[in-house]
Order: sequence, then C-alpha cells, then structure tokens
Amino acid sequence: MTNKRRPRGTLQLVQPLVEAAPKPTKKVTQAATKSSSKGPQSLSLAWDENEGMGQARDQRPLSEYERKDTLYRVYEGNTWVSACVDVISKRFTSGGWHLEEVKHGKGQQDTHDRLKEFCLAVKLLRFLRATSDDLEIYGESYAEIVPGGLFPQLHSLDCPTITYQLDEHGTILGYTQMLTQSNKKVQFKPEQIIRWWLPSKRAKMISFSPIEKLVNPTYADKSMVDWSQMFFRKGTRPSAWIQLGPESDVDDARTFVKFYKENYTGEQNAHVPPVMWGGAQLHEYGKGPIDIDFHGGRVFSREEILAGYGVPPAAIGIIESGNIGGGSGEDQDKSLRLNTVDPIKQLILEEFNQRIVVGVLGITDWIVNTKYADYRSDTQIVEVQQKRIFSGLSTPDEERQDSGKTPYPKEIGSIPIIVSGREVIPLERMGELADEQRQTASVTLQQQKANADLAQTKAEQAKEPPQPVPAPLQAPGQPPQAQQQPPQQKPAKERLQIVEQHTGMMIAFMLDPDTASQLALPNGEPPQDMHVTLAFLGDKNEVTLNIDQLKQELASFAAKSMPLEGATGGLGRFTPSDSSDNLSPVIALVNVPGLVAWRAALVQRLSDTGVNVANDFDFTPHITLAYIDADAPLPVESVPNVPLVFDQLCLAIGDDRTYSRMGTAQPKESADTSAQQVDWSPDNLDKRLQEYRDQGVEYLKWLSQSNACDLCFANDGEVRKVGEAFPNGAILEPAHPNCECETIPTEKPKEQS
Repeated sequence: MTNKRRPRGTLQLVQPLVEAAPKPTKKVTQAATKSSSKGPQSLSLAWDENEGMGQARDQRPLSEYERKDTLYRVYEGNTWVSACVDVISKRFTSGGWHLEEVKHGKGQQDTHDRLKEFCLAVKLLRFLRATSDDLEIYGESYAEIVPGGLFPQLHSLDCPTITYQLDEHGTILGYTQMLTQSNKKVQFKPEQIIRWWLPSKRAKMISFSPIEKLVNPTYADKSMVDWSQMFFRKGTRPSAWIQLGPESDVDDARTFVKFYKENYTGEQNAHVPPVMWGGAQLHEYGKGPIDIDFHGGRVFSREEILAGYGVPPAAIGIIESGNIGGGSGEDQDKSLRLNTVDPIKQLILEEFNQRIVVGVLGITDWIVNTKYADYRSDTQIVEVQQKRIFSGLSTPDEERQDSGKTPYPKEIGSIPIIVSGREVIPLERMGELADEQRQTASVTLQQQKANADLAQTKAEQAKEPPQPVPAPLQAPGQPPQAQQQPPQQKPAKERLQIVEQHTGMMIAFMLDPDTASQLALPNGEPPQDMHVTLAFLGDKNEVTLNIDQLKQELASFAAKSMPLEGATGGLGRFTPSDSSDNLSPVIALVNVPGLVAWRAALVQRLSDTGVNVANDFDFTPHITLAYIDADAPLPVESVPNVPLVFDQLCLAIGDDRTYSRMGTAQPKESADTSAQQVDWSPDNLDKRLQEYRDQGVEYLKWLSQSNACDLCFANDGEVRKVGEAFPNGAILEPAHPNCECETIPTEKPKEQS
C-alpha cells in the first residue's frame, strides 16, 4: 500500500489510501508510441487519476455534482467568500465593455457595428459577470455556442451539471451535461463548448477552485458561527454547580436538573435567583482558563480568506484604522485590479475573442475589452488627465473616450502635444523645434559676436581723428526740440478705417515679391502689401511725431540688428473683431527664431523716444493672407513652408515707405581696444546746459546719423543725465567740427528707476 493521491471529488483534508496504479502494459506503450506521430507524446495526470484508473464517476467518494454543490454551499454560507467572489466580478465589469482596434486606425466601421450588435444581443456584461463568478466559485465555467441566424447565440451553462472526458494526452474529447432530478443527459462536441478554468498546480487540465485552498479557514469560521448560534439559543455555560444533600441519589440529581431548567433558565425565568433546600449547596466555579476568543478567531479566518482570493479589506468595505502599511483605499483598489481582477479578465477575454470574435464571427480587426469605473473625485481625474495630455502620454480624444465621451470633431483632439511653460508644442513639430533651437542659438551667438566686435570697433574709433563731414544741418547753440507727446491709441475699429484709407503709420517687415507670390490667395491681400506688422503707430494726420527723428531712430536700430531668418509655420485664422470689420483674418503663422524678443527691444526703443505703440492685442507674428466671413471655411487647407528673410525694416506712412537695411553697422577689426575721449566742446556748452535745466529736462539721448563718424557712433542711443559725458567724452553735440549728431530730451532709463 502506498499513499496515493485520491481522485477529485471531496473537500476532506485527510486523503484515503488507494492501490498503486498498475504498470502500463506493452499494448498501452505501443499505442502511446504510435499516437506520438500525430500529436503530443506526453500523458495527462488528470486522465491518469480519473479515466485512466477505470474508476466510474459514480463510484468516487463525491460525484462532480456533489463536489461543486459543496463549493457553492461554502459560497452561500460564508460572507467573506461570497464578498470576494462578488467584488471581483463587479470590478471586472464596473466600467462596461467597449471595442478596441487590433491595429490603430485599421478597424473597419462595418465590422465594428456588427460586433457591437452581437455584444448587445448576448447581453455581454451579464455573461462576463456570470463567467467570472463560476471561475471564482467552481474554478471553471462553461458556455454553449449555438450557430445560425443573424448572430450566433451564446448560453452560459450551469457549471455543477457539466463534466468532460479526456484522452490520455489531456485533450478534451467531449462534454456531458447531467441533471440530477430528471436524469436527463446531453452530449456536446468540443467545438460546441467554451471552457474557462483555473488550472490546478498539479494536473493542468483539472480546474482548481480558490475555495479548495480555504478549507481550514472556512470550516473554522463555520464552526465558530455554529457555536455562537448555540450560545444564543441555550445561553452561557453555568457559573456554579450544585451539591445535593447526603441522602440524595442519581434520580434526585436528574429530578433537580429538570426542575432547575424549568424554573431558573430561559427568557421567562430571567433574573430569578436559584433557591436551594434539603441540604443542597450552590458552589461558584473558580476562575479557570480563558475561553477561546471567537471574535478574534473569525477576524483571523477572514484575513485568511481575503488573502486566498487576493482581495484587500477596503475592497469589500472593511475600514481598518490600525492597518499600518496597508495603503490608502486607492492603493488597495489598484492592488485588487492588478493582482486579482486583471488575470481573471485576461483569461476570460482571451478565450472569448479567440473562440467567438475571431473563430465564429470572423472579425480580426476589433476585439472586446472591459474597463474599470473610476472611483476617484472629479478633481483628481481632471488633474491626472491634464498631466497625461500635457506630457504627451495621451491625446484629448483618448482621455475623452476613457471617460465615455465622444472624440472631438474632425480629429482635432487626436494630435499629441507637450506643454512647456506657456507654450503648447505639437509632437509632430518636435523635430522642427530642435532645428529652431539650433538656429536660435546660432543667431544668438552671431549677435553676441557682433556686439563684442562693435564694442571693440567703438574703442578703436575713439582713438582715430574725426573724419571731415558735410556742413552741419543745425547751427551750434540751437535750442533743443521740445519732447513729443505720445500719440493717443485709437480704438480698433478706427484703426481699421485708417488702414483702409491708407493714412495709417506702422513699422513692419514687408515681404519680397517672390515670397509674397507663393503665399498669395485668390481674392486675398495684394502681394505687394503683404507684411509682418511690428508696431502700429496711428493715423498720420493726427500723430505729432518728429518723422525725421523717428526715421533716424529706426535706421540706427536696424543698422545694429542682424537680419532674421525663418519660415512660415502653418495656417490659422483669427476670430472676428472690430479691427477686422467683423471678418475673420486668414493668416500664415511666422516661425522666426528671436523675432518676439527682437520686436520687444524695438518697442522699448520707440517707447524711450516717446513713441507709443498700440498694445490692445498680444503680438502674434503672422502674415495676413485674406479676410473671410466668420462662418466661412478656410479657403485653403494649408500654406507652403516658405523661407523668410527679414533684412529691411520698413516705416510705412500711408503709401510712403522708408526702408532701413539691417546689419549695416559692421565692426572694424582692431588690435587696440583702448578708448579715446574727445577734447573739444561747443562754445555755448554752459548756456545750453542751463537752458535744458530751466526747461526741467533731466536726461538727454544722443542720436547719430546713419553716416556718422566712428567717434560719434559710440554715443548713438546712449542716455545721460544733463551735464554728464557720453561714452566718447562729449557732453553735448557737436562732438567735433561738422558733427551732424543731435541730443534730445528723454525720460529716465528704466534700469536707473
């Protein structure tokens, strides 16, 4: 006799002994060898312990029906087991079902609609939940496939009534359904049945219910429940014992016990004190050993059951304040989904999609999946969605679909983006962004080098004697020009009328004819007028600016600036406004590295000179292509990627345009960087300084002509307090005979404020 494992069919802990299996005969060995040429050669332990032993199912200690009925009784009678089974199936289907493309963008709409109608017809959620329940109770689940009609039918089978037959290699040969009351029997072919099962760790074709590893805690819990029920029915054990008189016998004792039960126990005798007579004495029990802690025992059994099913306490509504290290409810829900529900979900849906979606329906571009309901607060959900979208991990459309909402129309929410600071960057532009950053760095280095060379040139120019220049346009001693008052900004609609009447003033980059012709649209803006607006100054008829001084400022600023290069960056449109006569401007976006910072420096230079720039719109570099109705579609789907080179600054006053070329102030190479100060000053210097002070002027700005000598060019744009020397040592112009420079009153520099 050897200790051989008993066939399946009972939950007893102690296994009976059975005879060892007989050695395989020569005939069996030959049959196995022969079959190996057509299939697997390995043998099934499940077959060996059941069909292989020739033991009829009705001869086993428990039939398959009785075994599964016992498992169901445990589910029905144990609160913790039923709670675990229920929470797994409910979490599995909590967010409903949906269809997913096998390959993104390859799914056909007709197959999607067909699969959706099938899922609705079979009531998929109910079917999936029943399958999960059977797996967690019996360790296996069955469904019958009934082909025919518009859609095949799918029926869940009562698991306790189903058995299967194996060959020696573990292949299922067929299924049998047997009813115990009517004794009706149905045979099924393997292709008619879908079987899901949790494989036993010992014999892989045998199902293994999670309840089977919980025999001890479930039995202990039931025993403690039964004892508690008995306690409430019969009361506690006696707290004292009775000693009868010396003349008493057994019959007297029995009579007294009956009398005691009738008069001193039960609800009707509550609080009635026992009375002794005839020499009987009442003795109280001493303090003995402590009874078993049934409450603590049930808690321990509960923890064993939860561990067996892999269900955290919070998932079934148990809140333990002392559960140190157990994690928050959100952490426990994540553990439930990843460690317990996902494996069951994958097991069920893998077989469902393979056998039904592909095998029966023939659909290969869509699969069925389920999703989890999100129990977090709306605020937490939105924060997580924003982080995913802003980091490029998902698109707005994907987040909307996860929330059960429809995508945005026209696939506008299908483009991944990355938000960096306040800038929104589509992922498709990441490659372009790298090129732009390299170009920006190159331009910055060139500007830094140009500034360094310019400083070196100024120092060299200061050492050289001044070159003869034409006769001055302003005689020495001429009083300084009064400071111009900044023009008042016009409302947007008035600015539109100014532009239409060609009386406006603006500073812009005008497009060259070749670039403008590539961007021009039919019935759009004339190519000769296409430009990038840098600053709108107002109506020329109302502005009191010194135009010559403004031109000189722009020429000086342009001469010191390097040309800017870039390209058009896409198509867009602005919302209608008063400034566009309620029409929608169609624009080509301008992508020129360094343009925004360069324009900000230009506006600051103009502001220092007393020229105000309209600021009721944020600066968005663009080229206006056309004006269309607000509800009209865009006239084109895209604009070409056209290179842009801005090397001339244009001052447009009505139809009159003045251009200032950029980068003309080329530095000269010099090995000597020491500075030379002028030792010449105008004869009326003190008088002019006093006039400035009498007028309340505190600061002066030096302006040089575009053809200024090297000595004066070092002062261009510099601001000094009245009476203080400029970089070349001059306090007021002229700095030398025939000097054409001028100084004008200005405000205190911001860095000194």
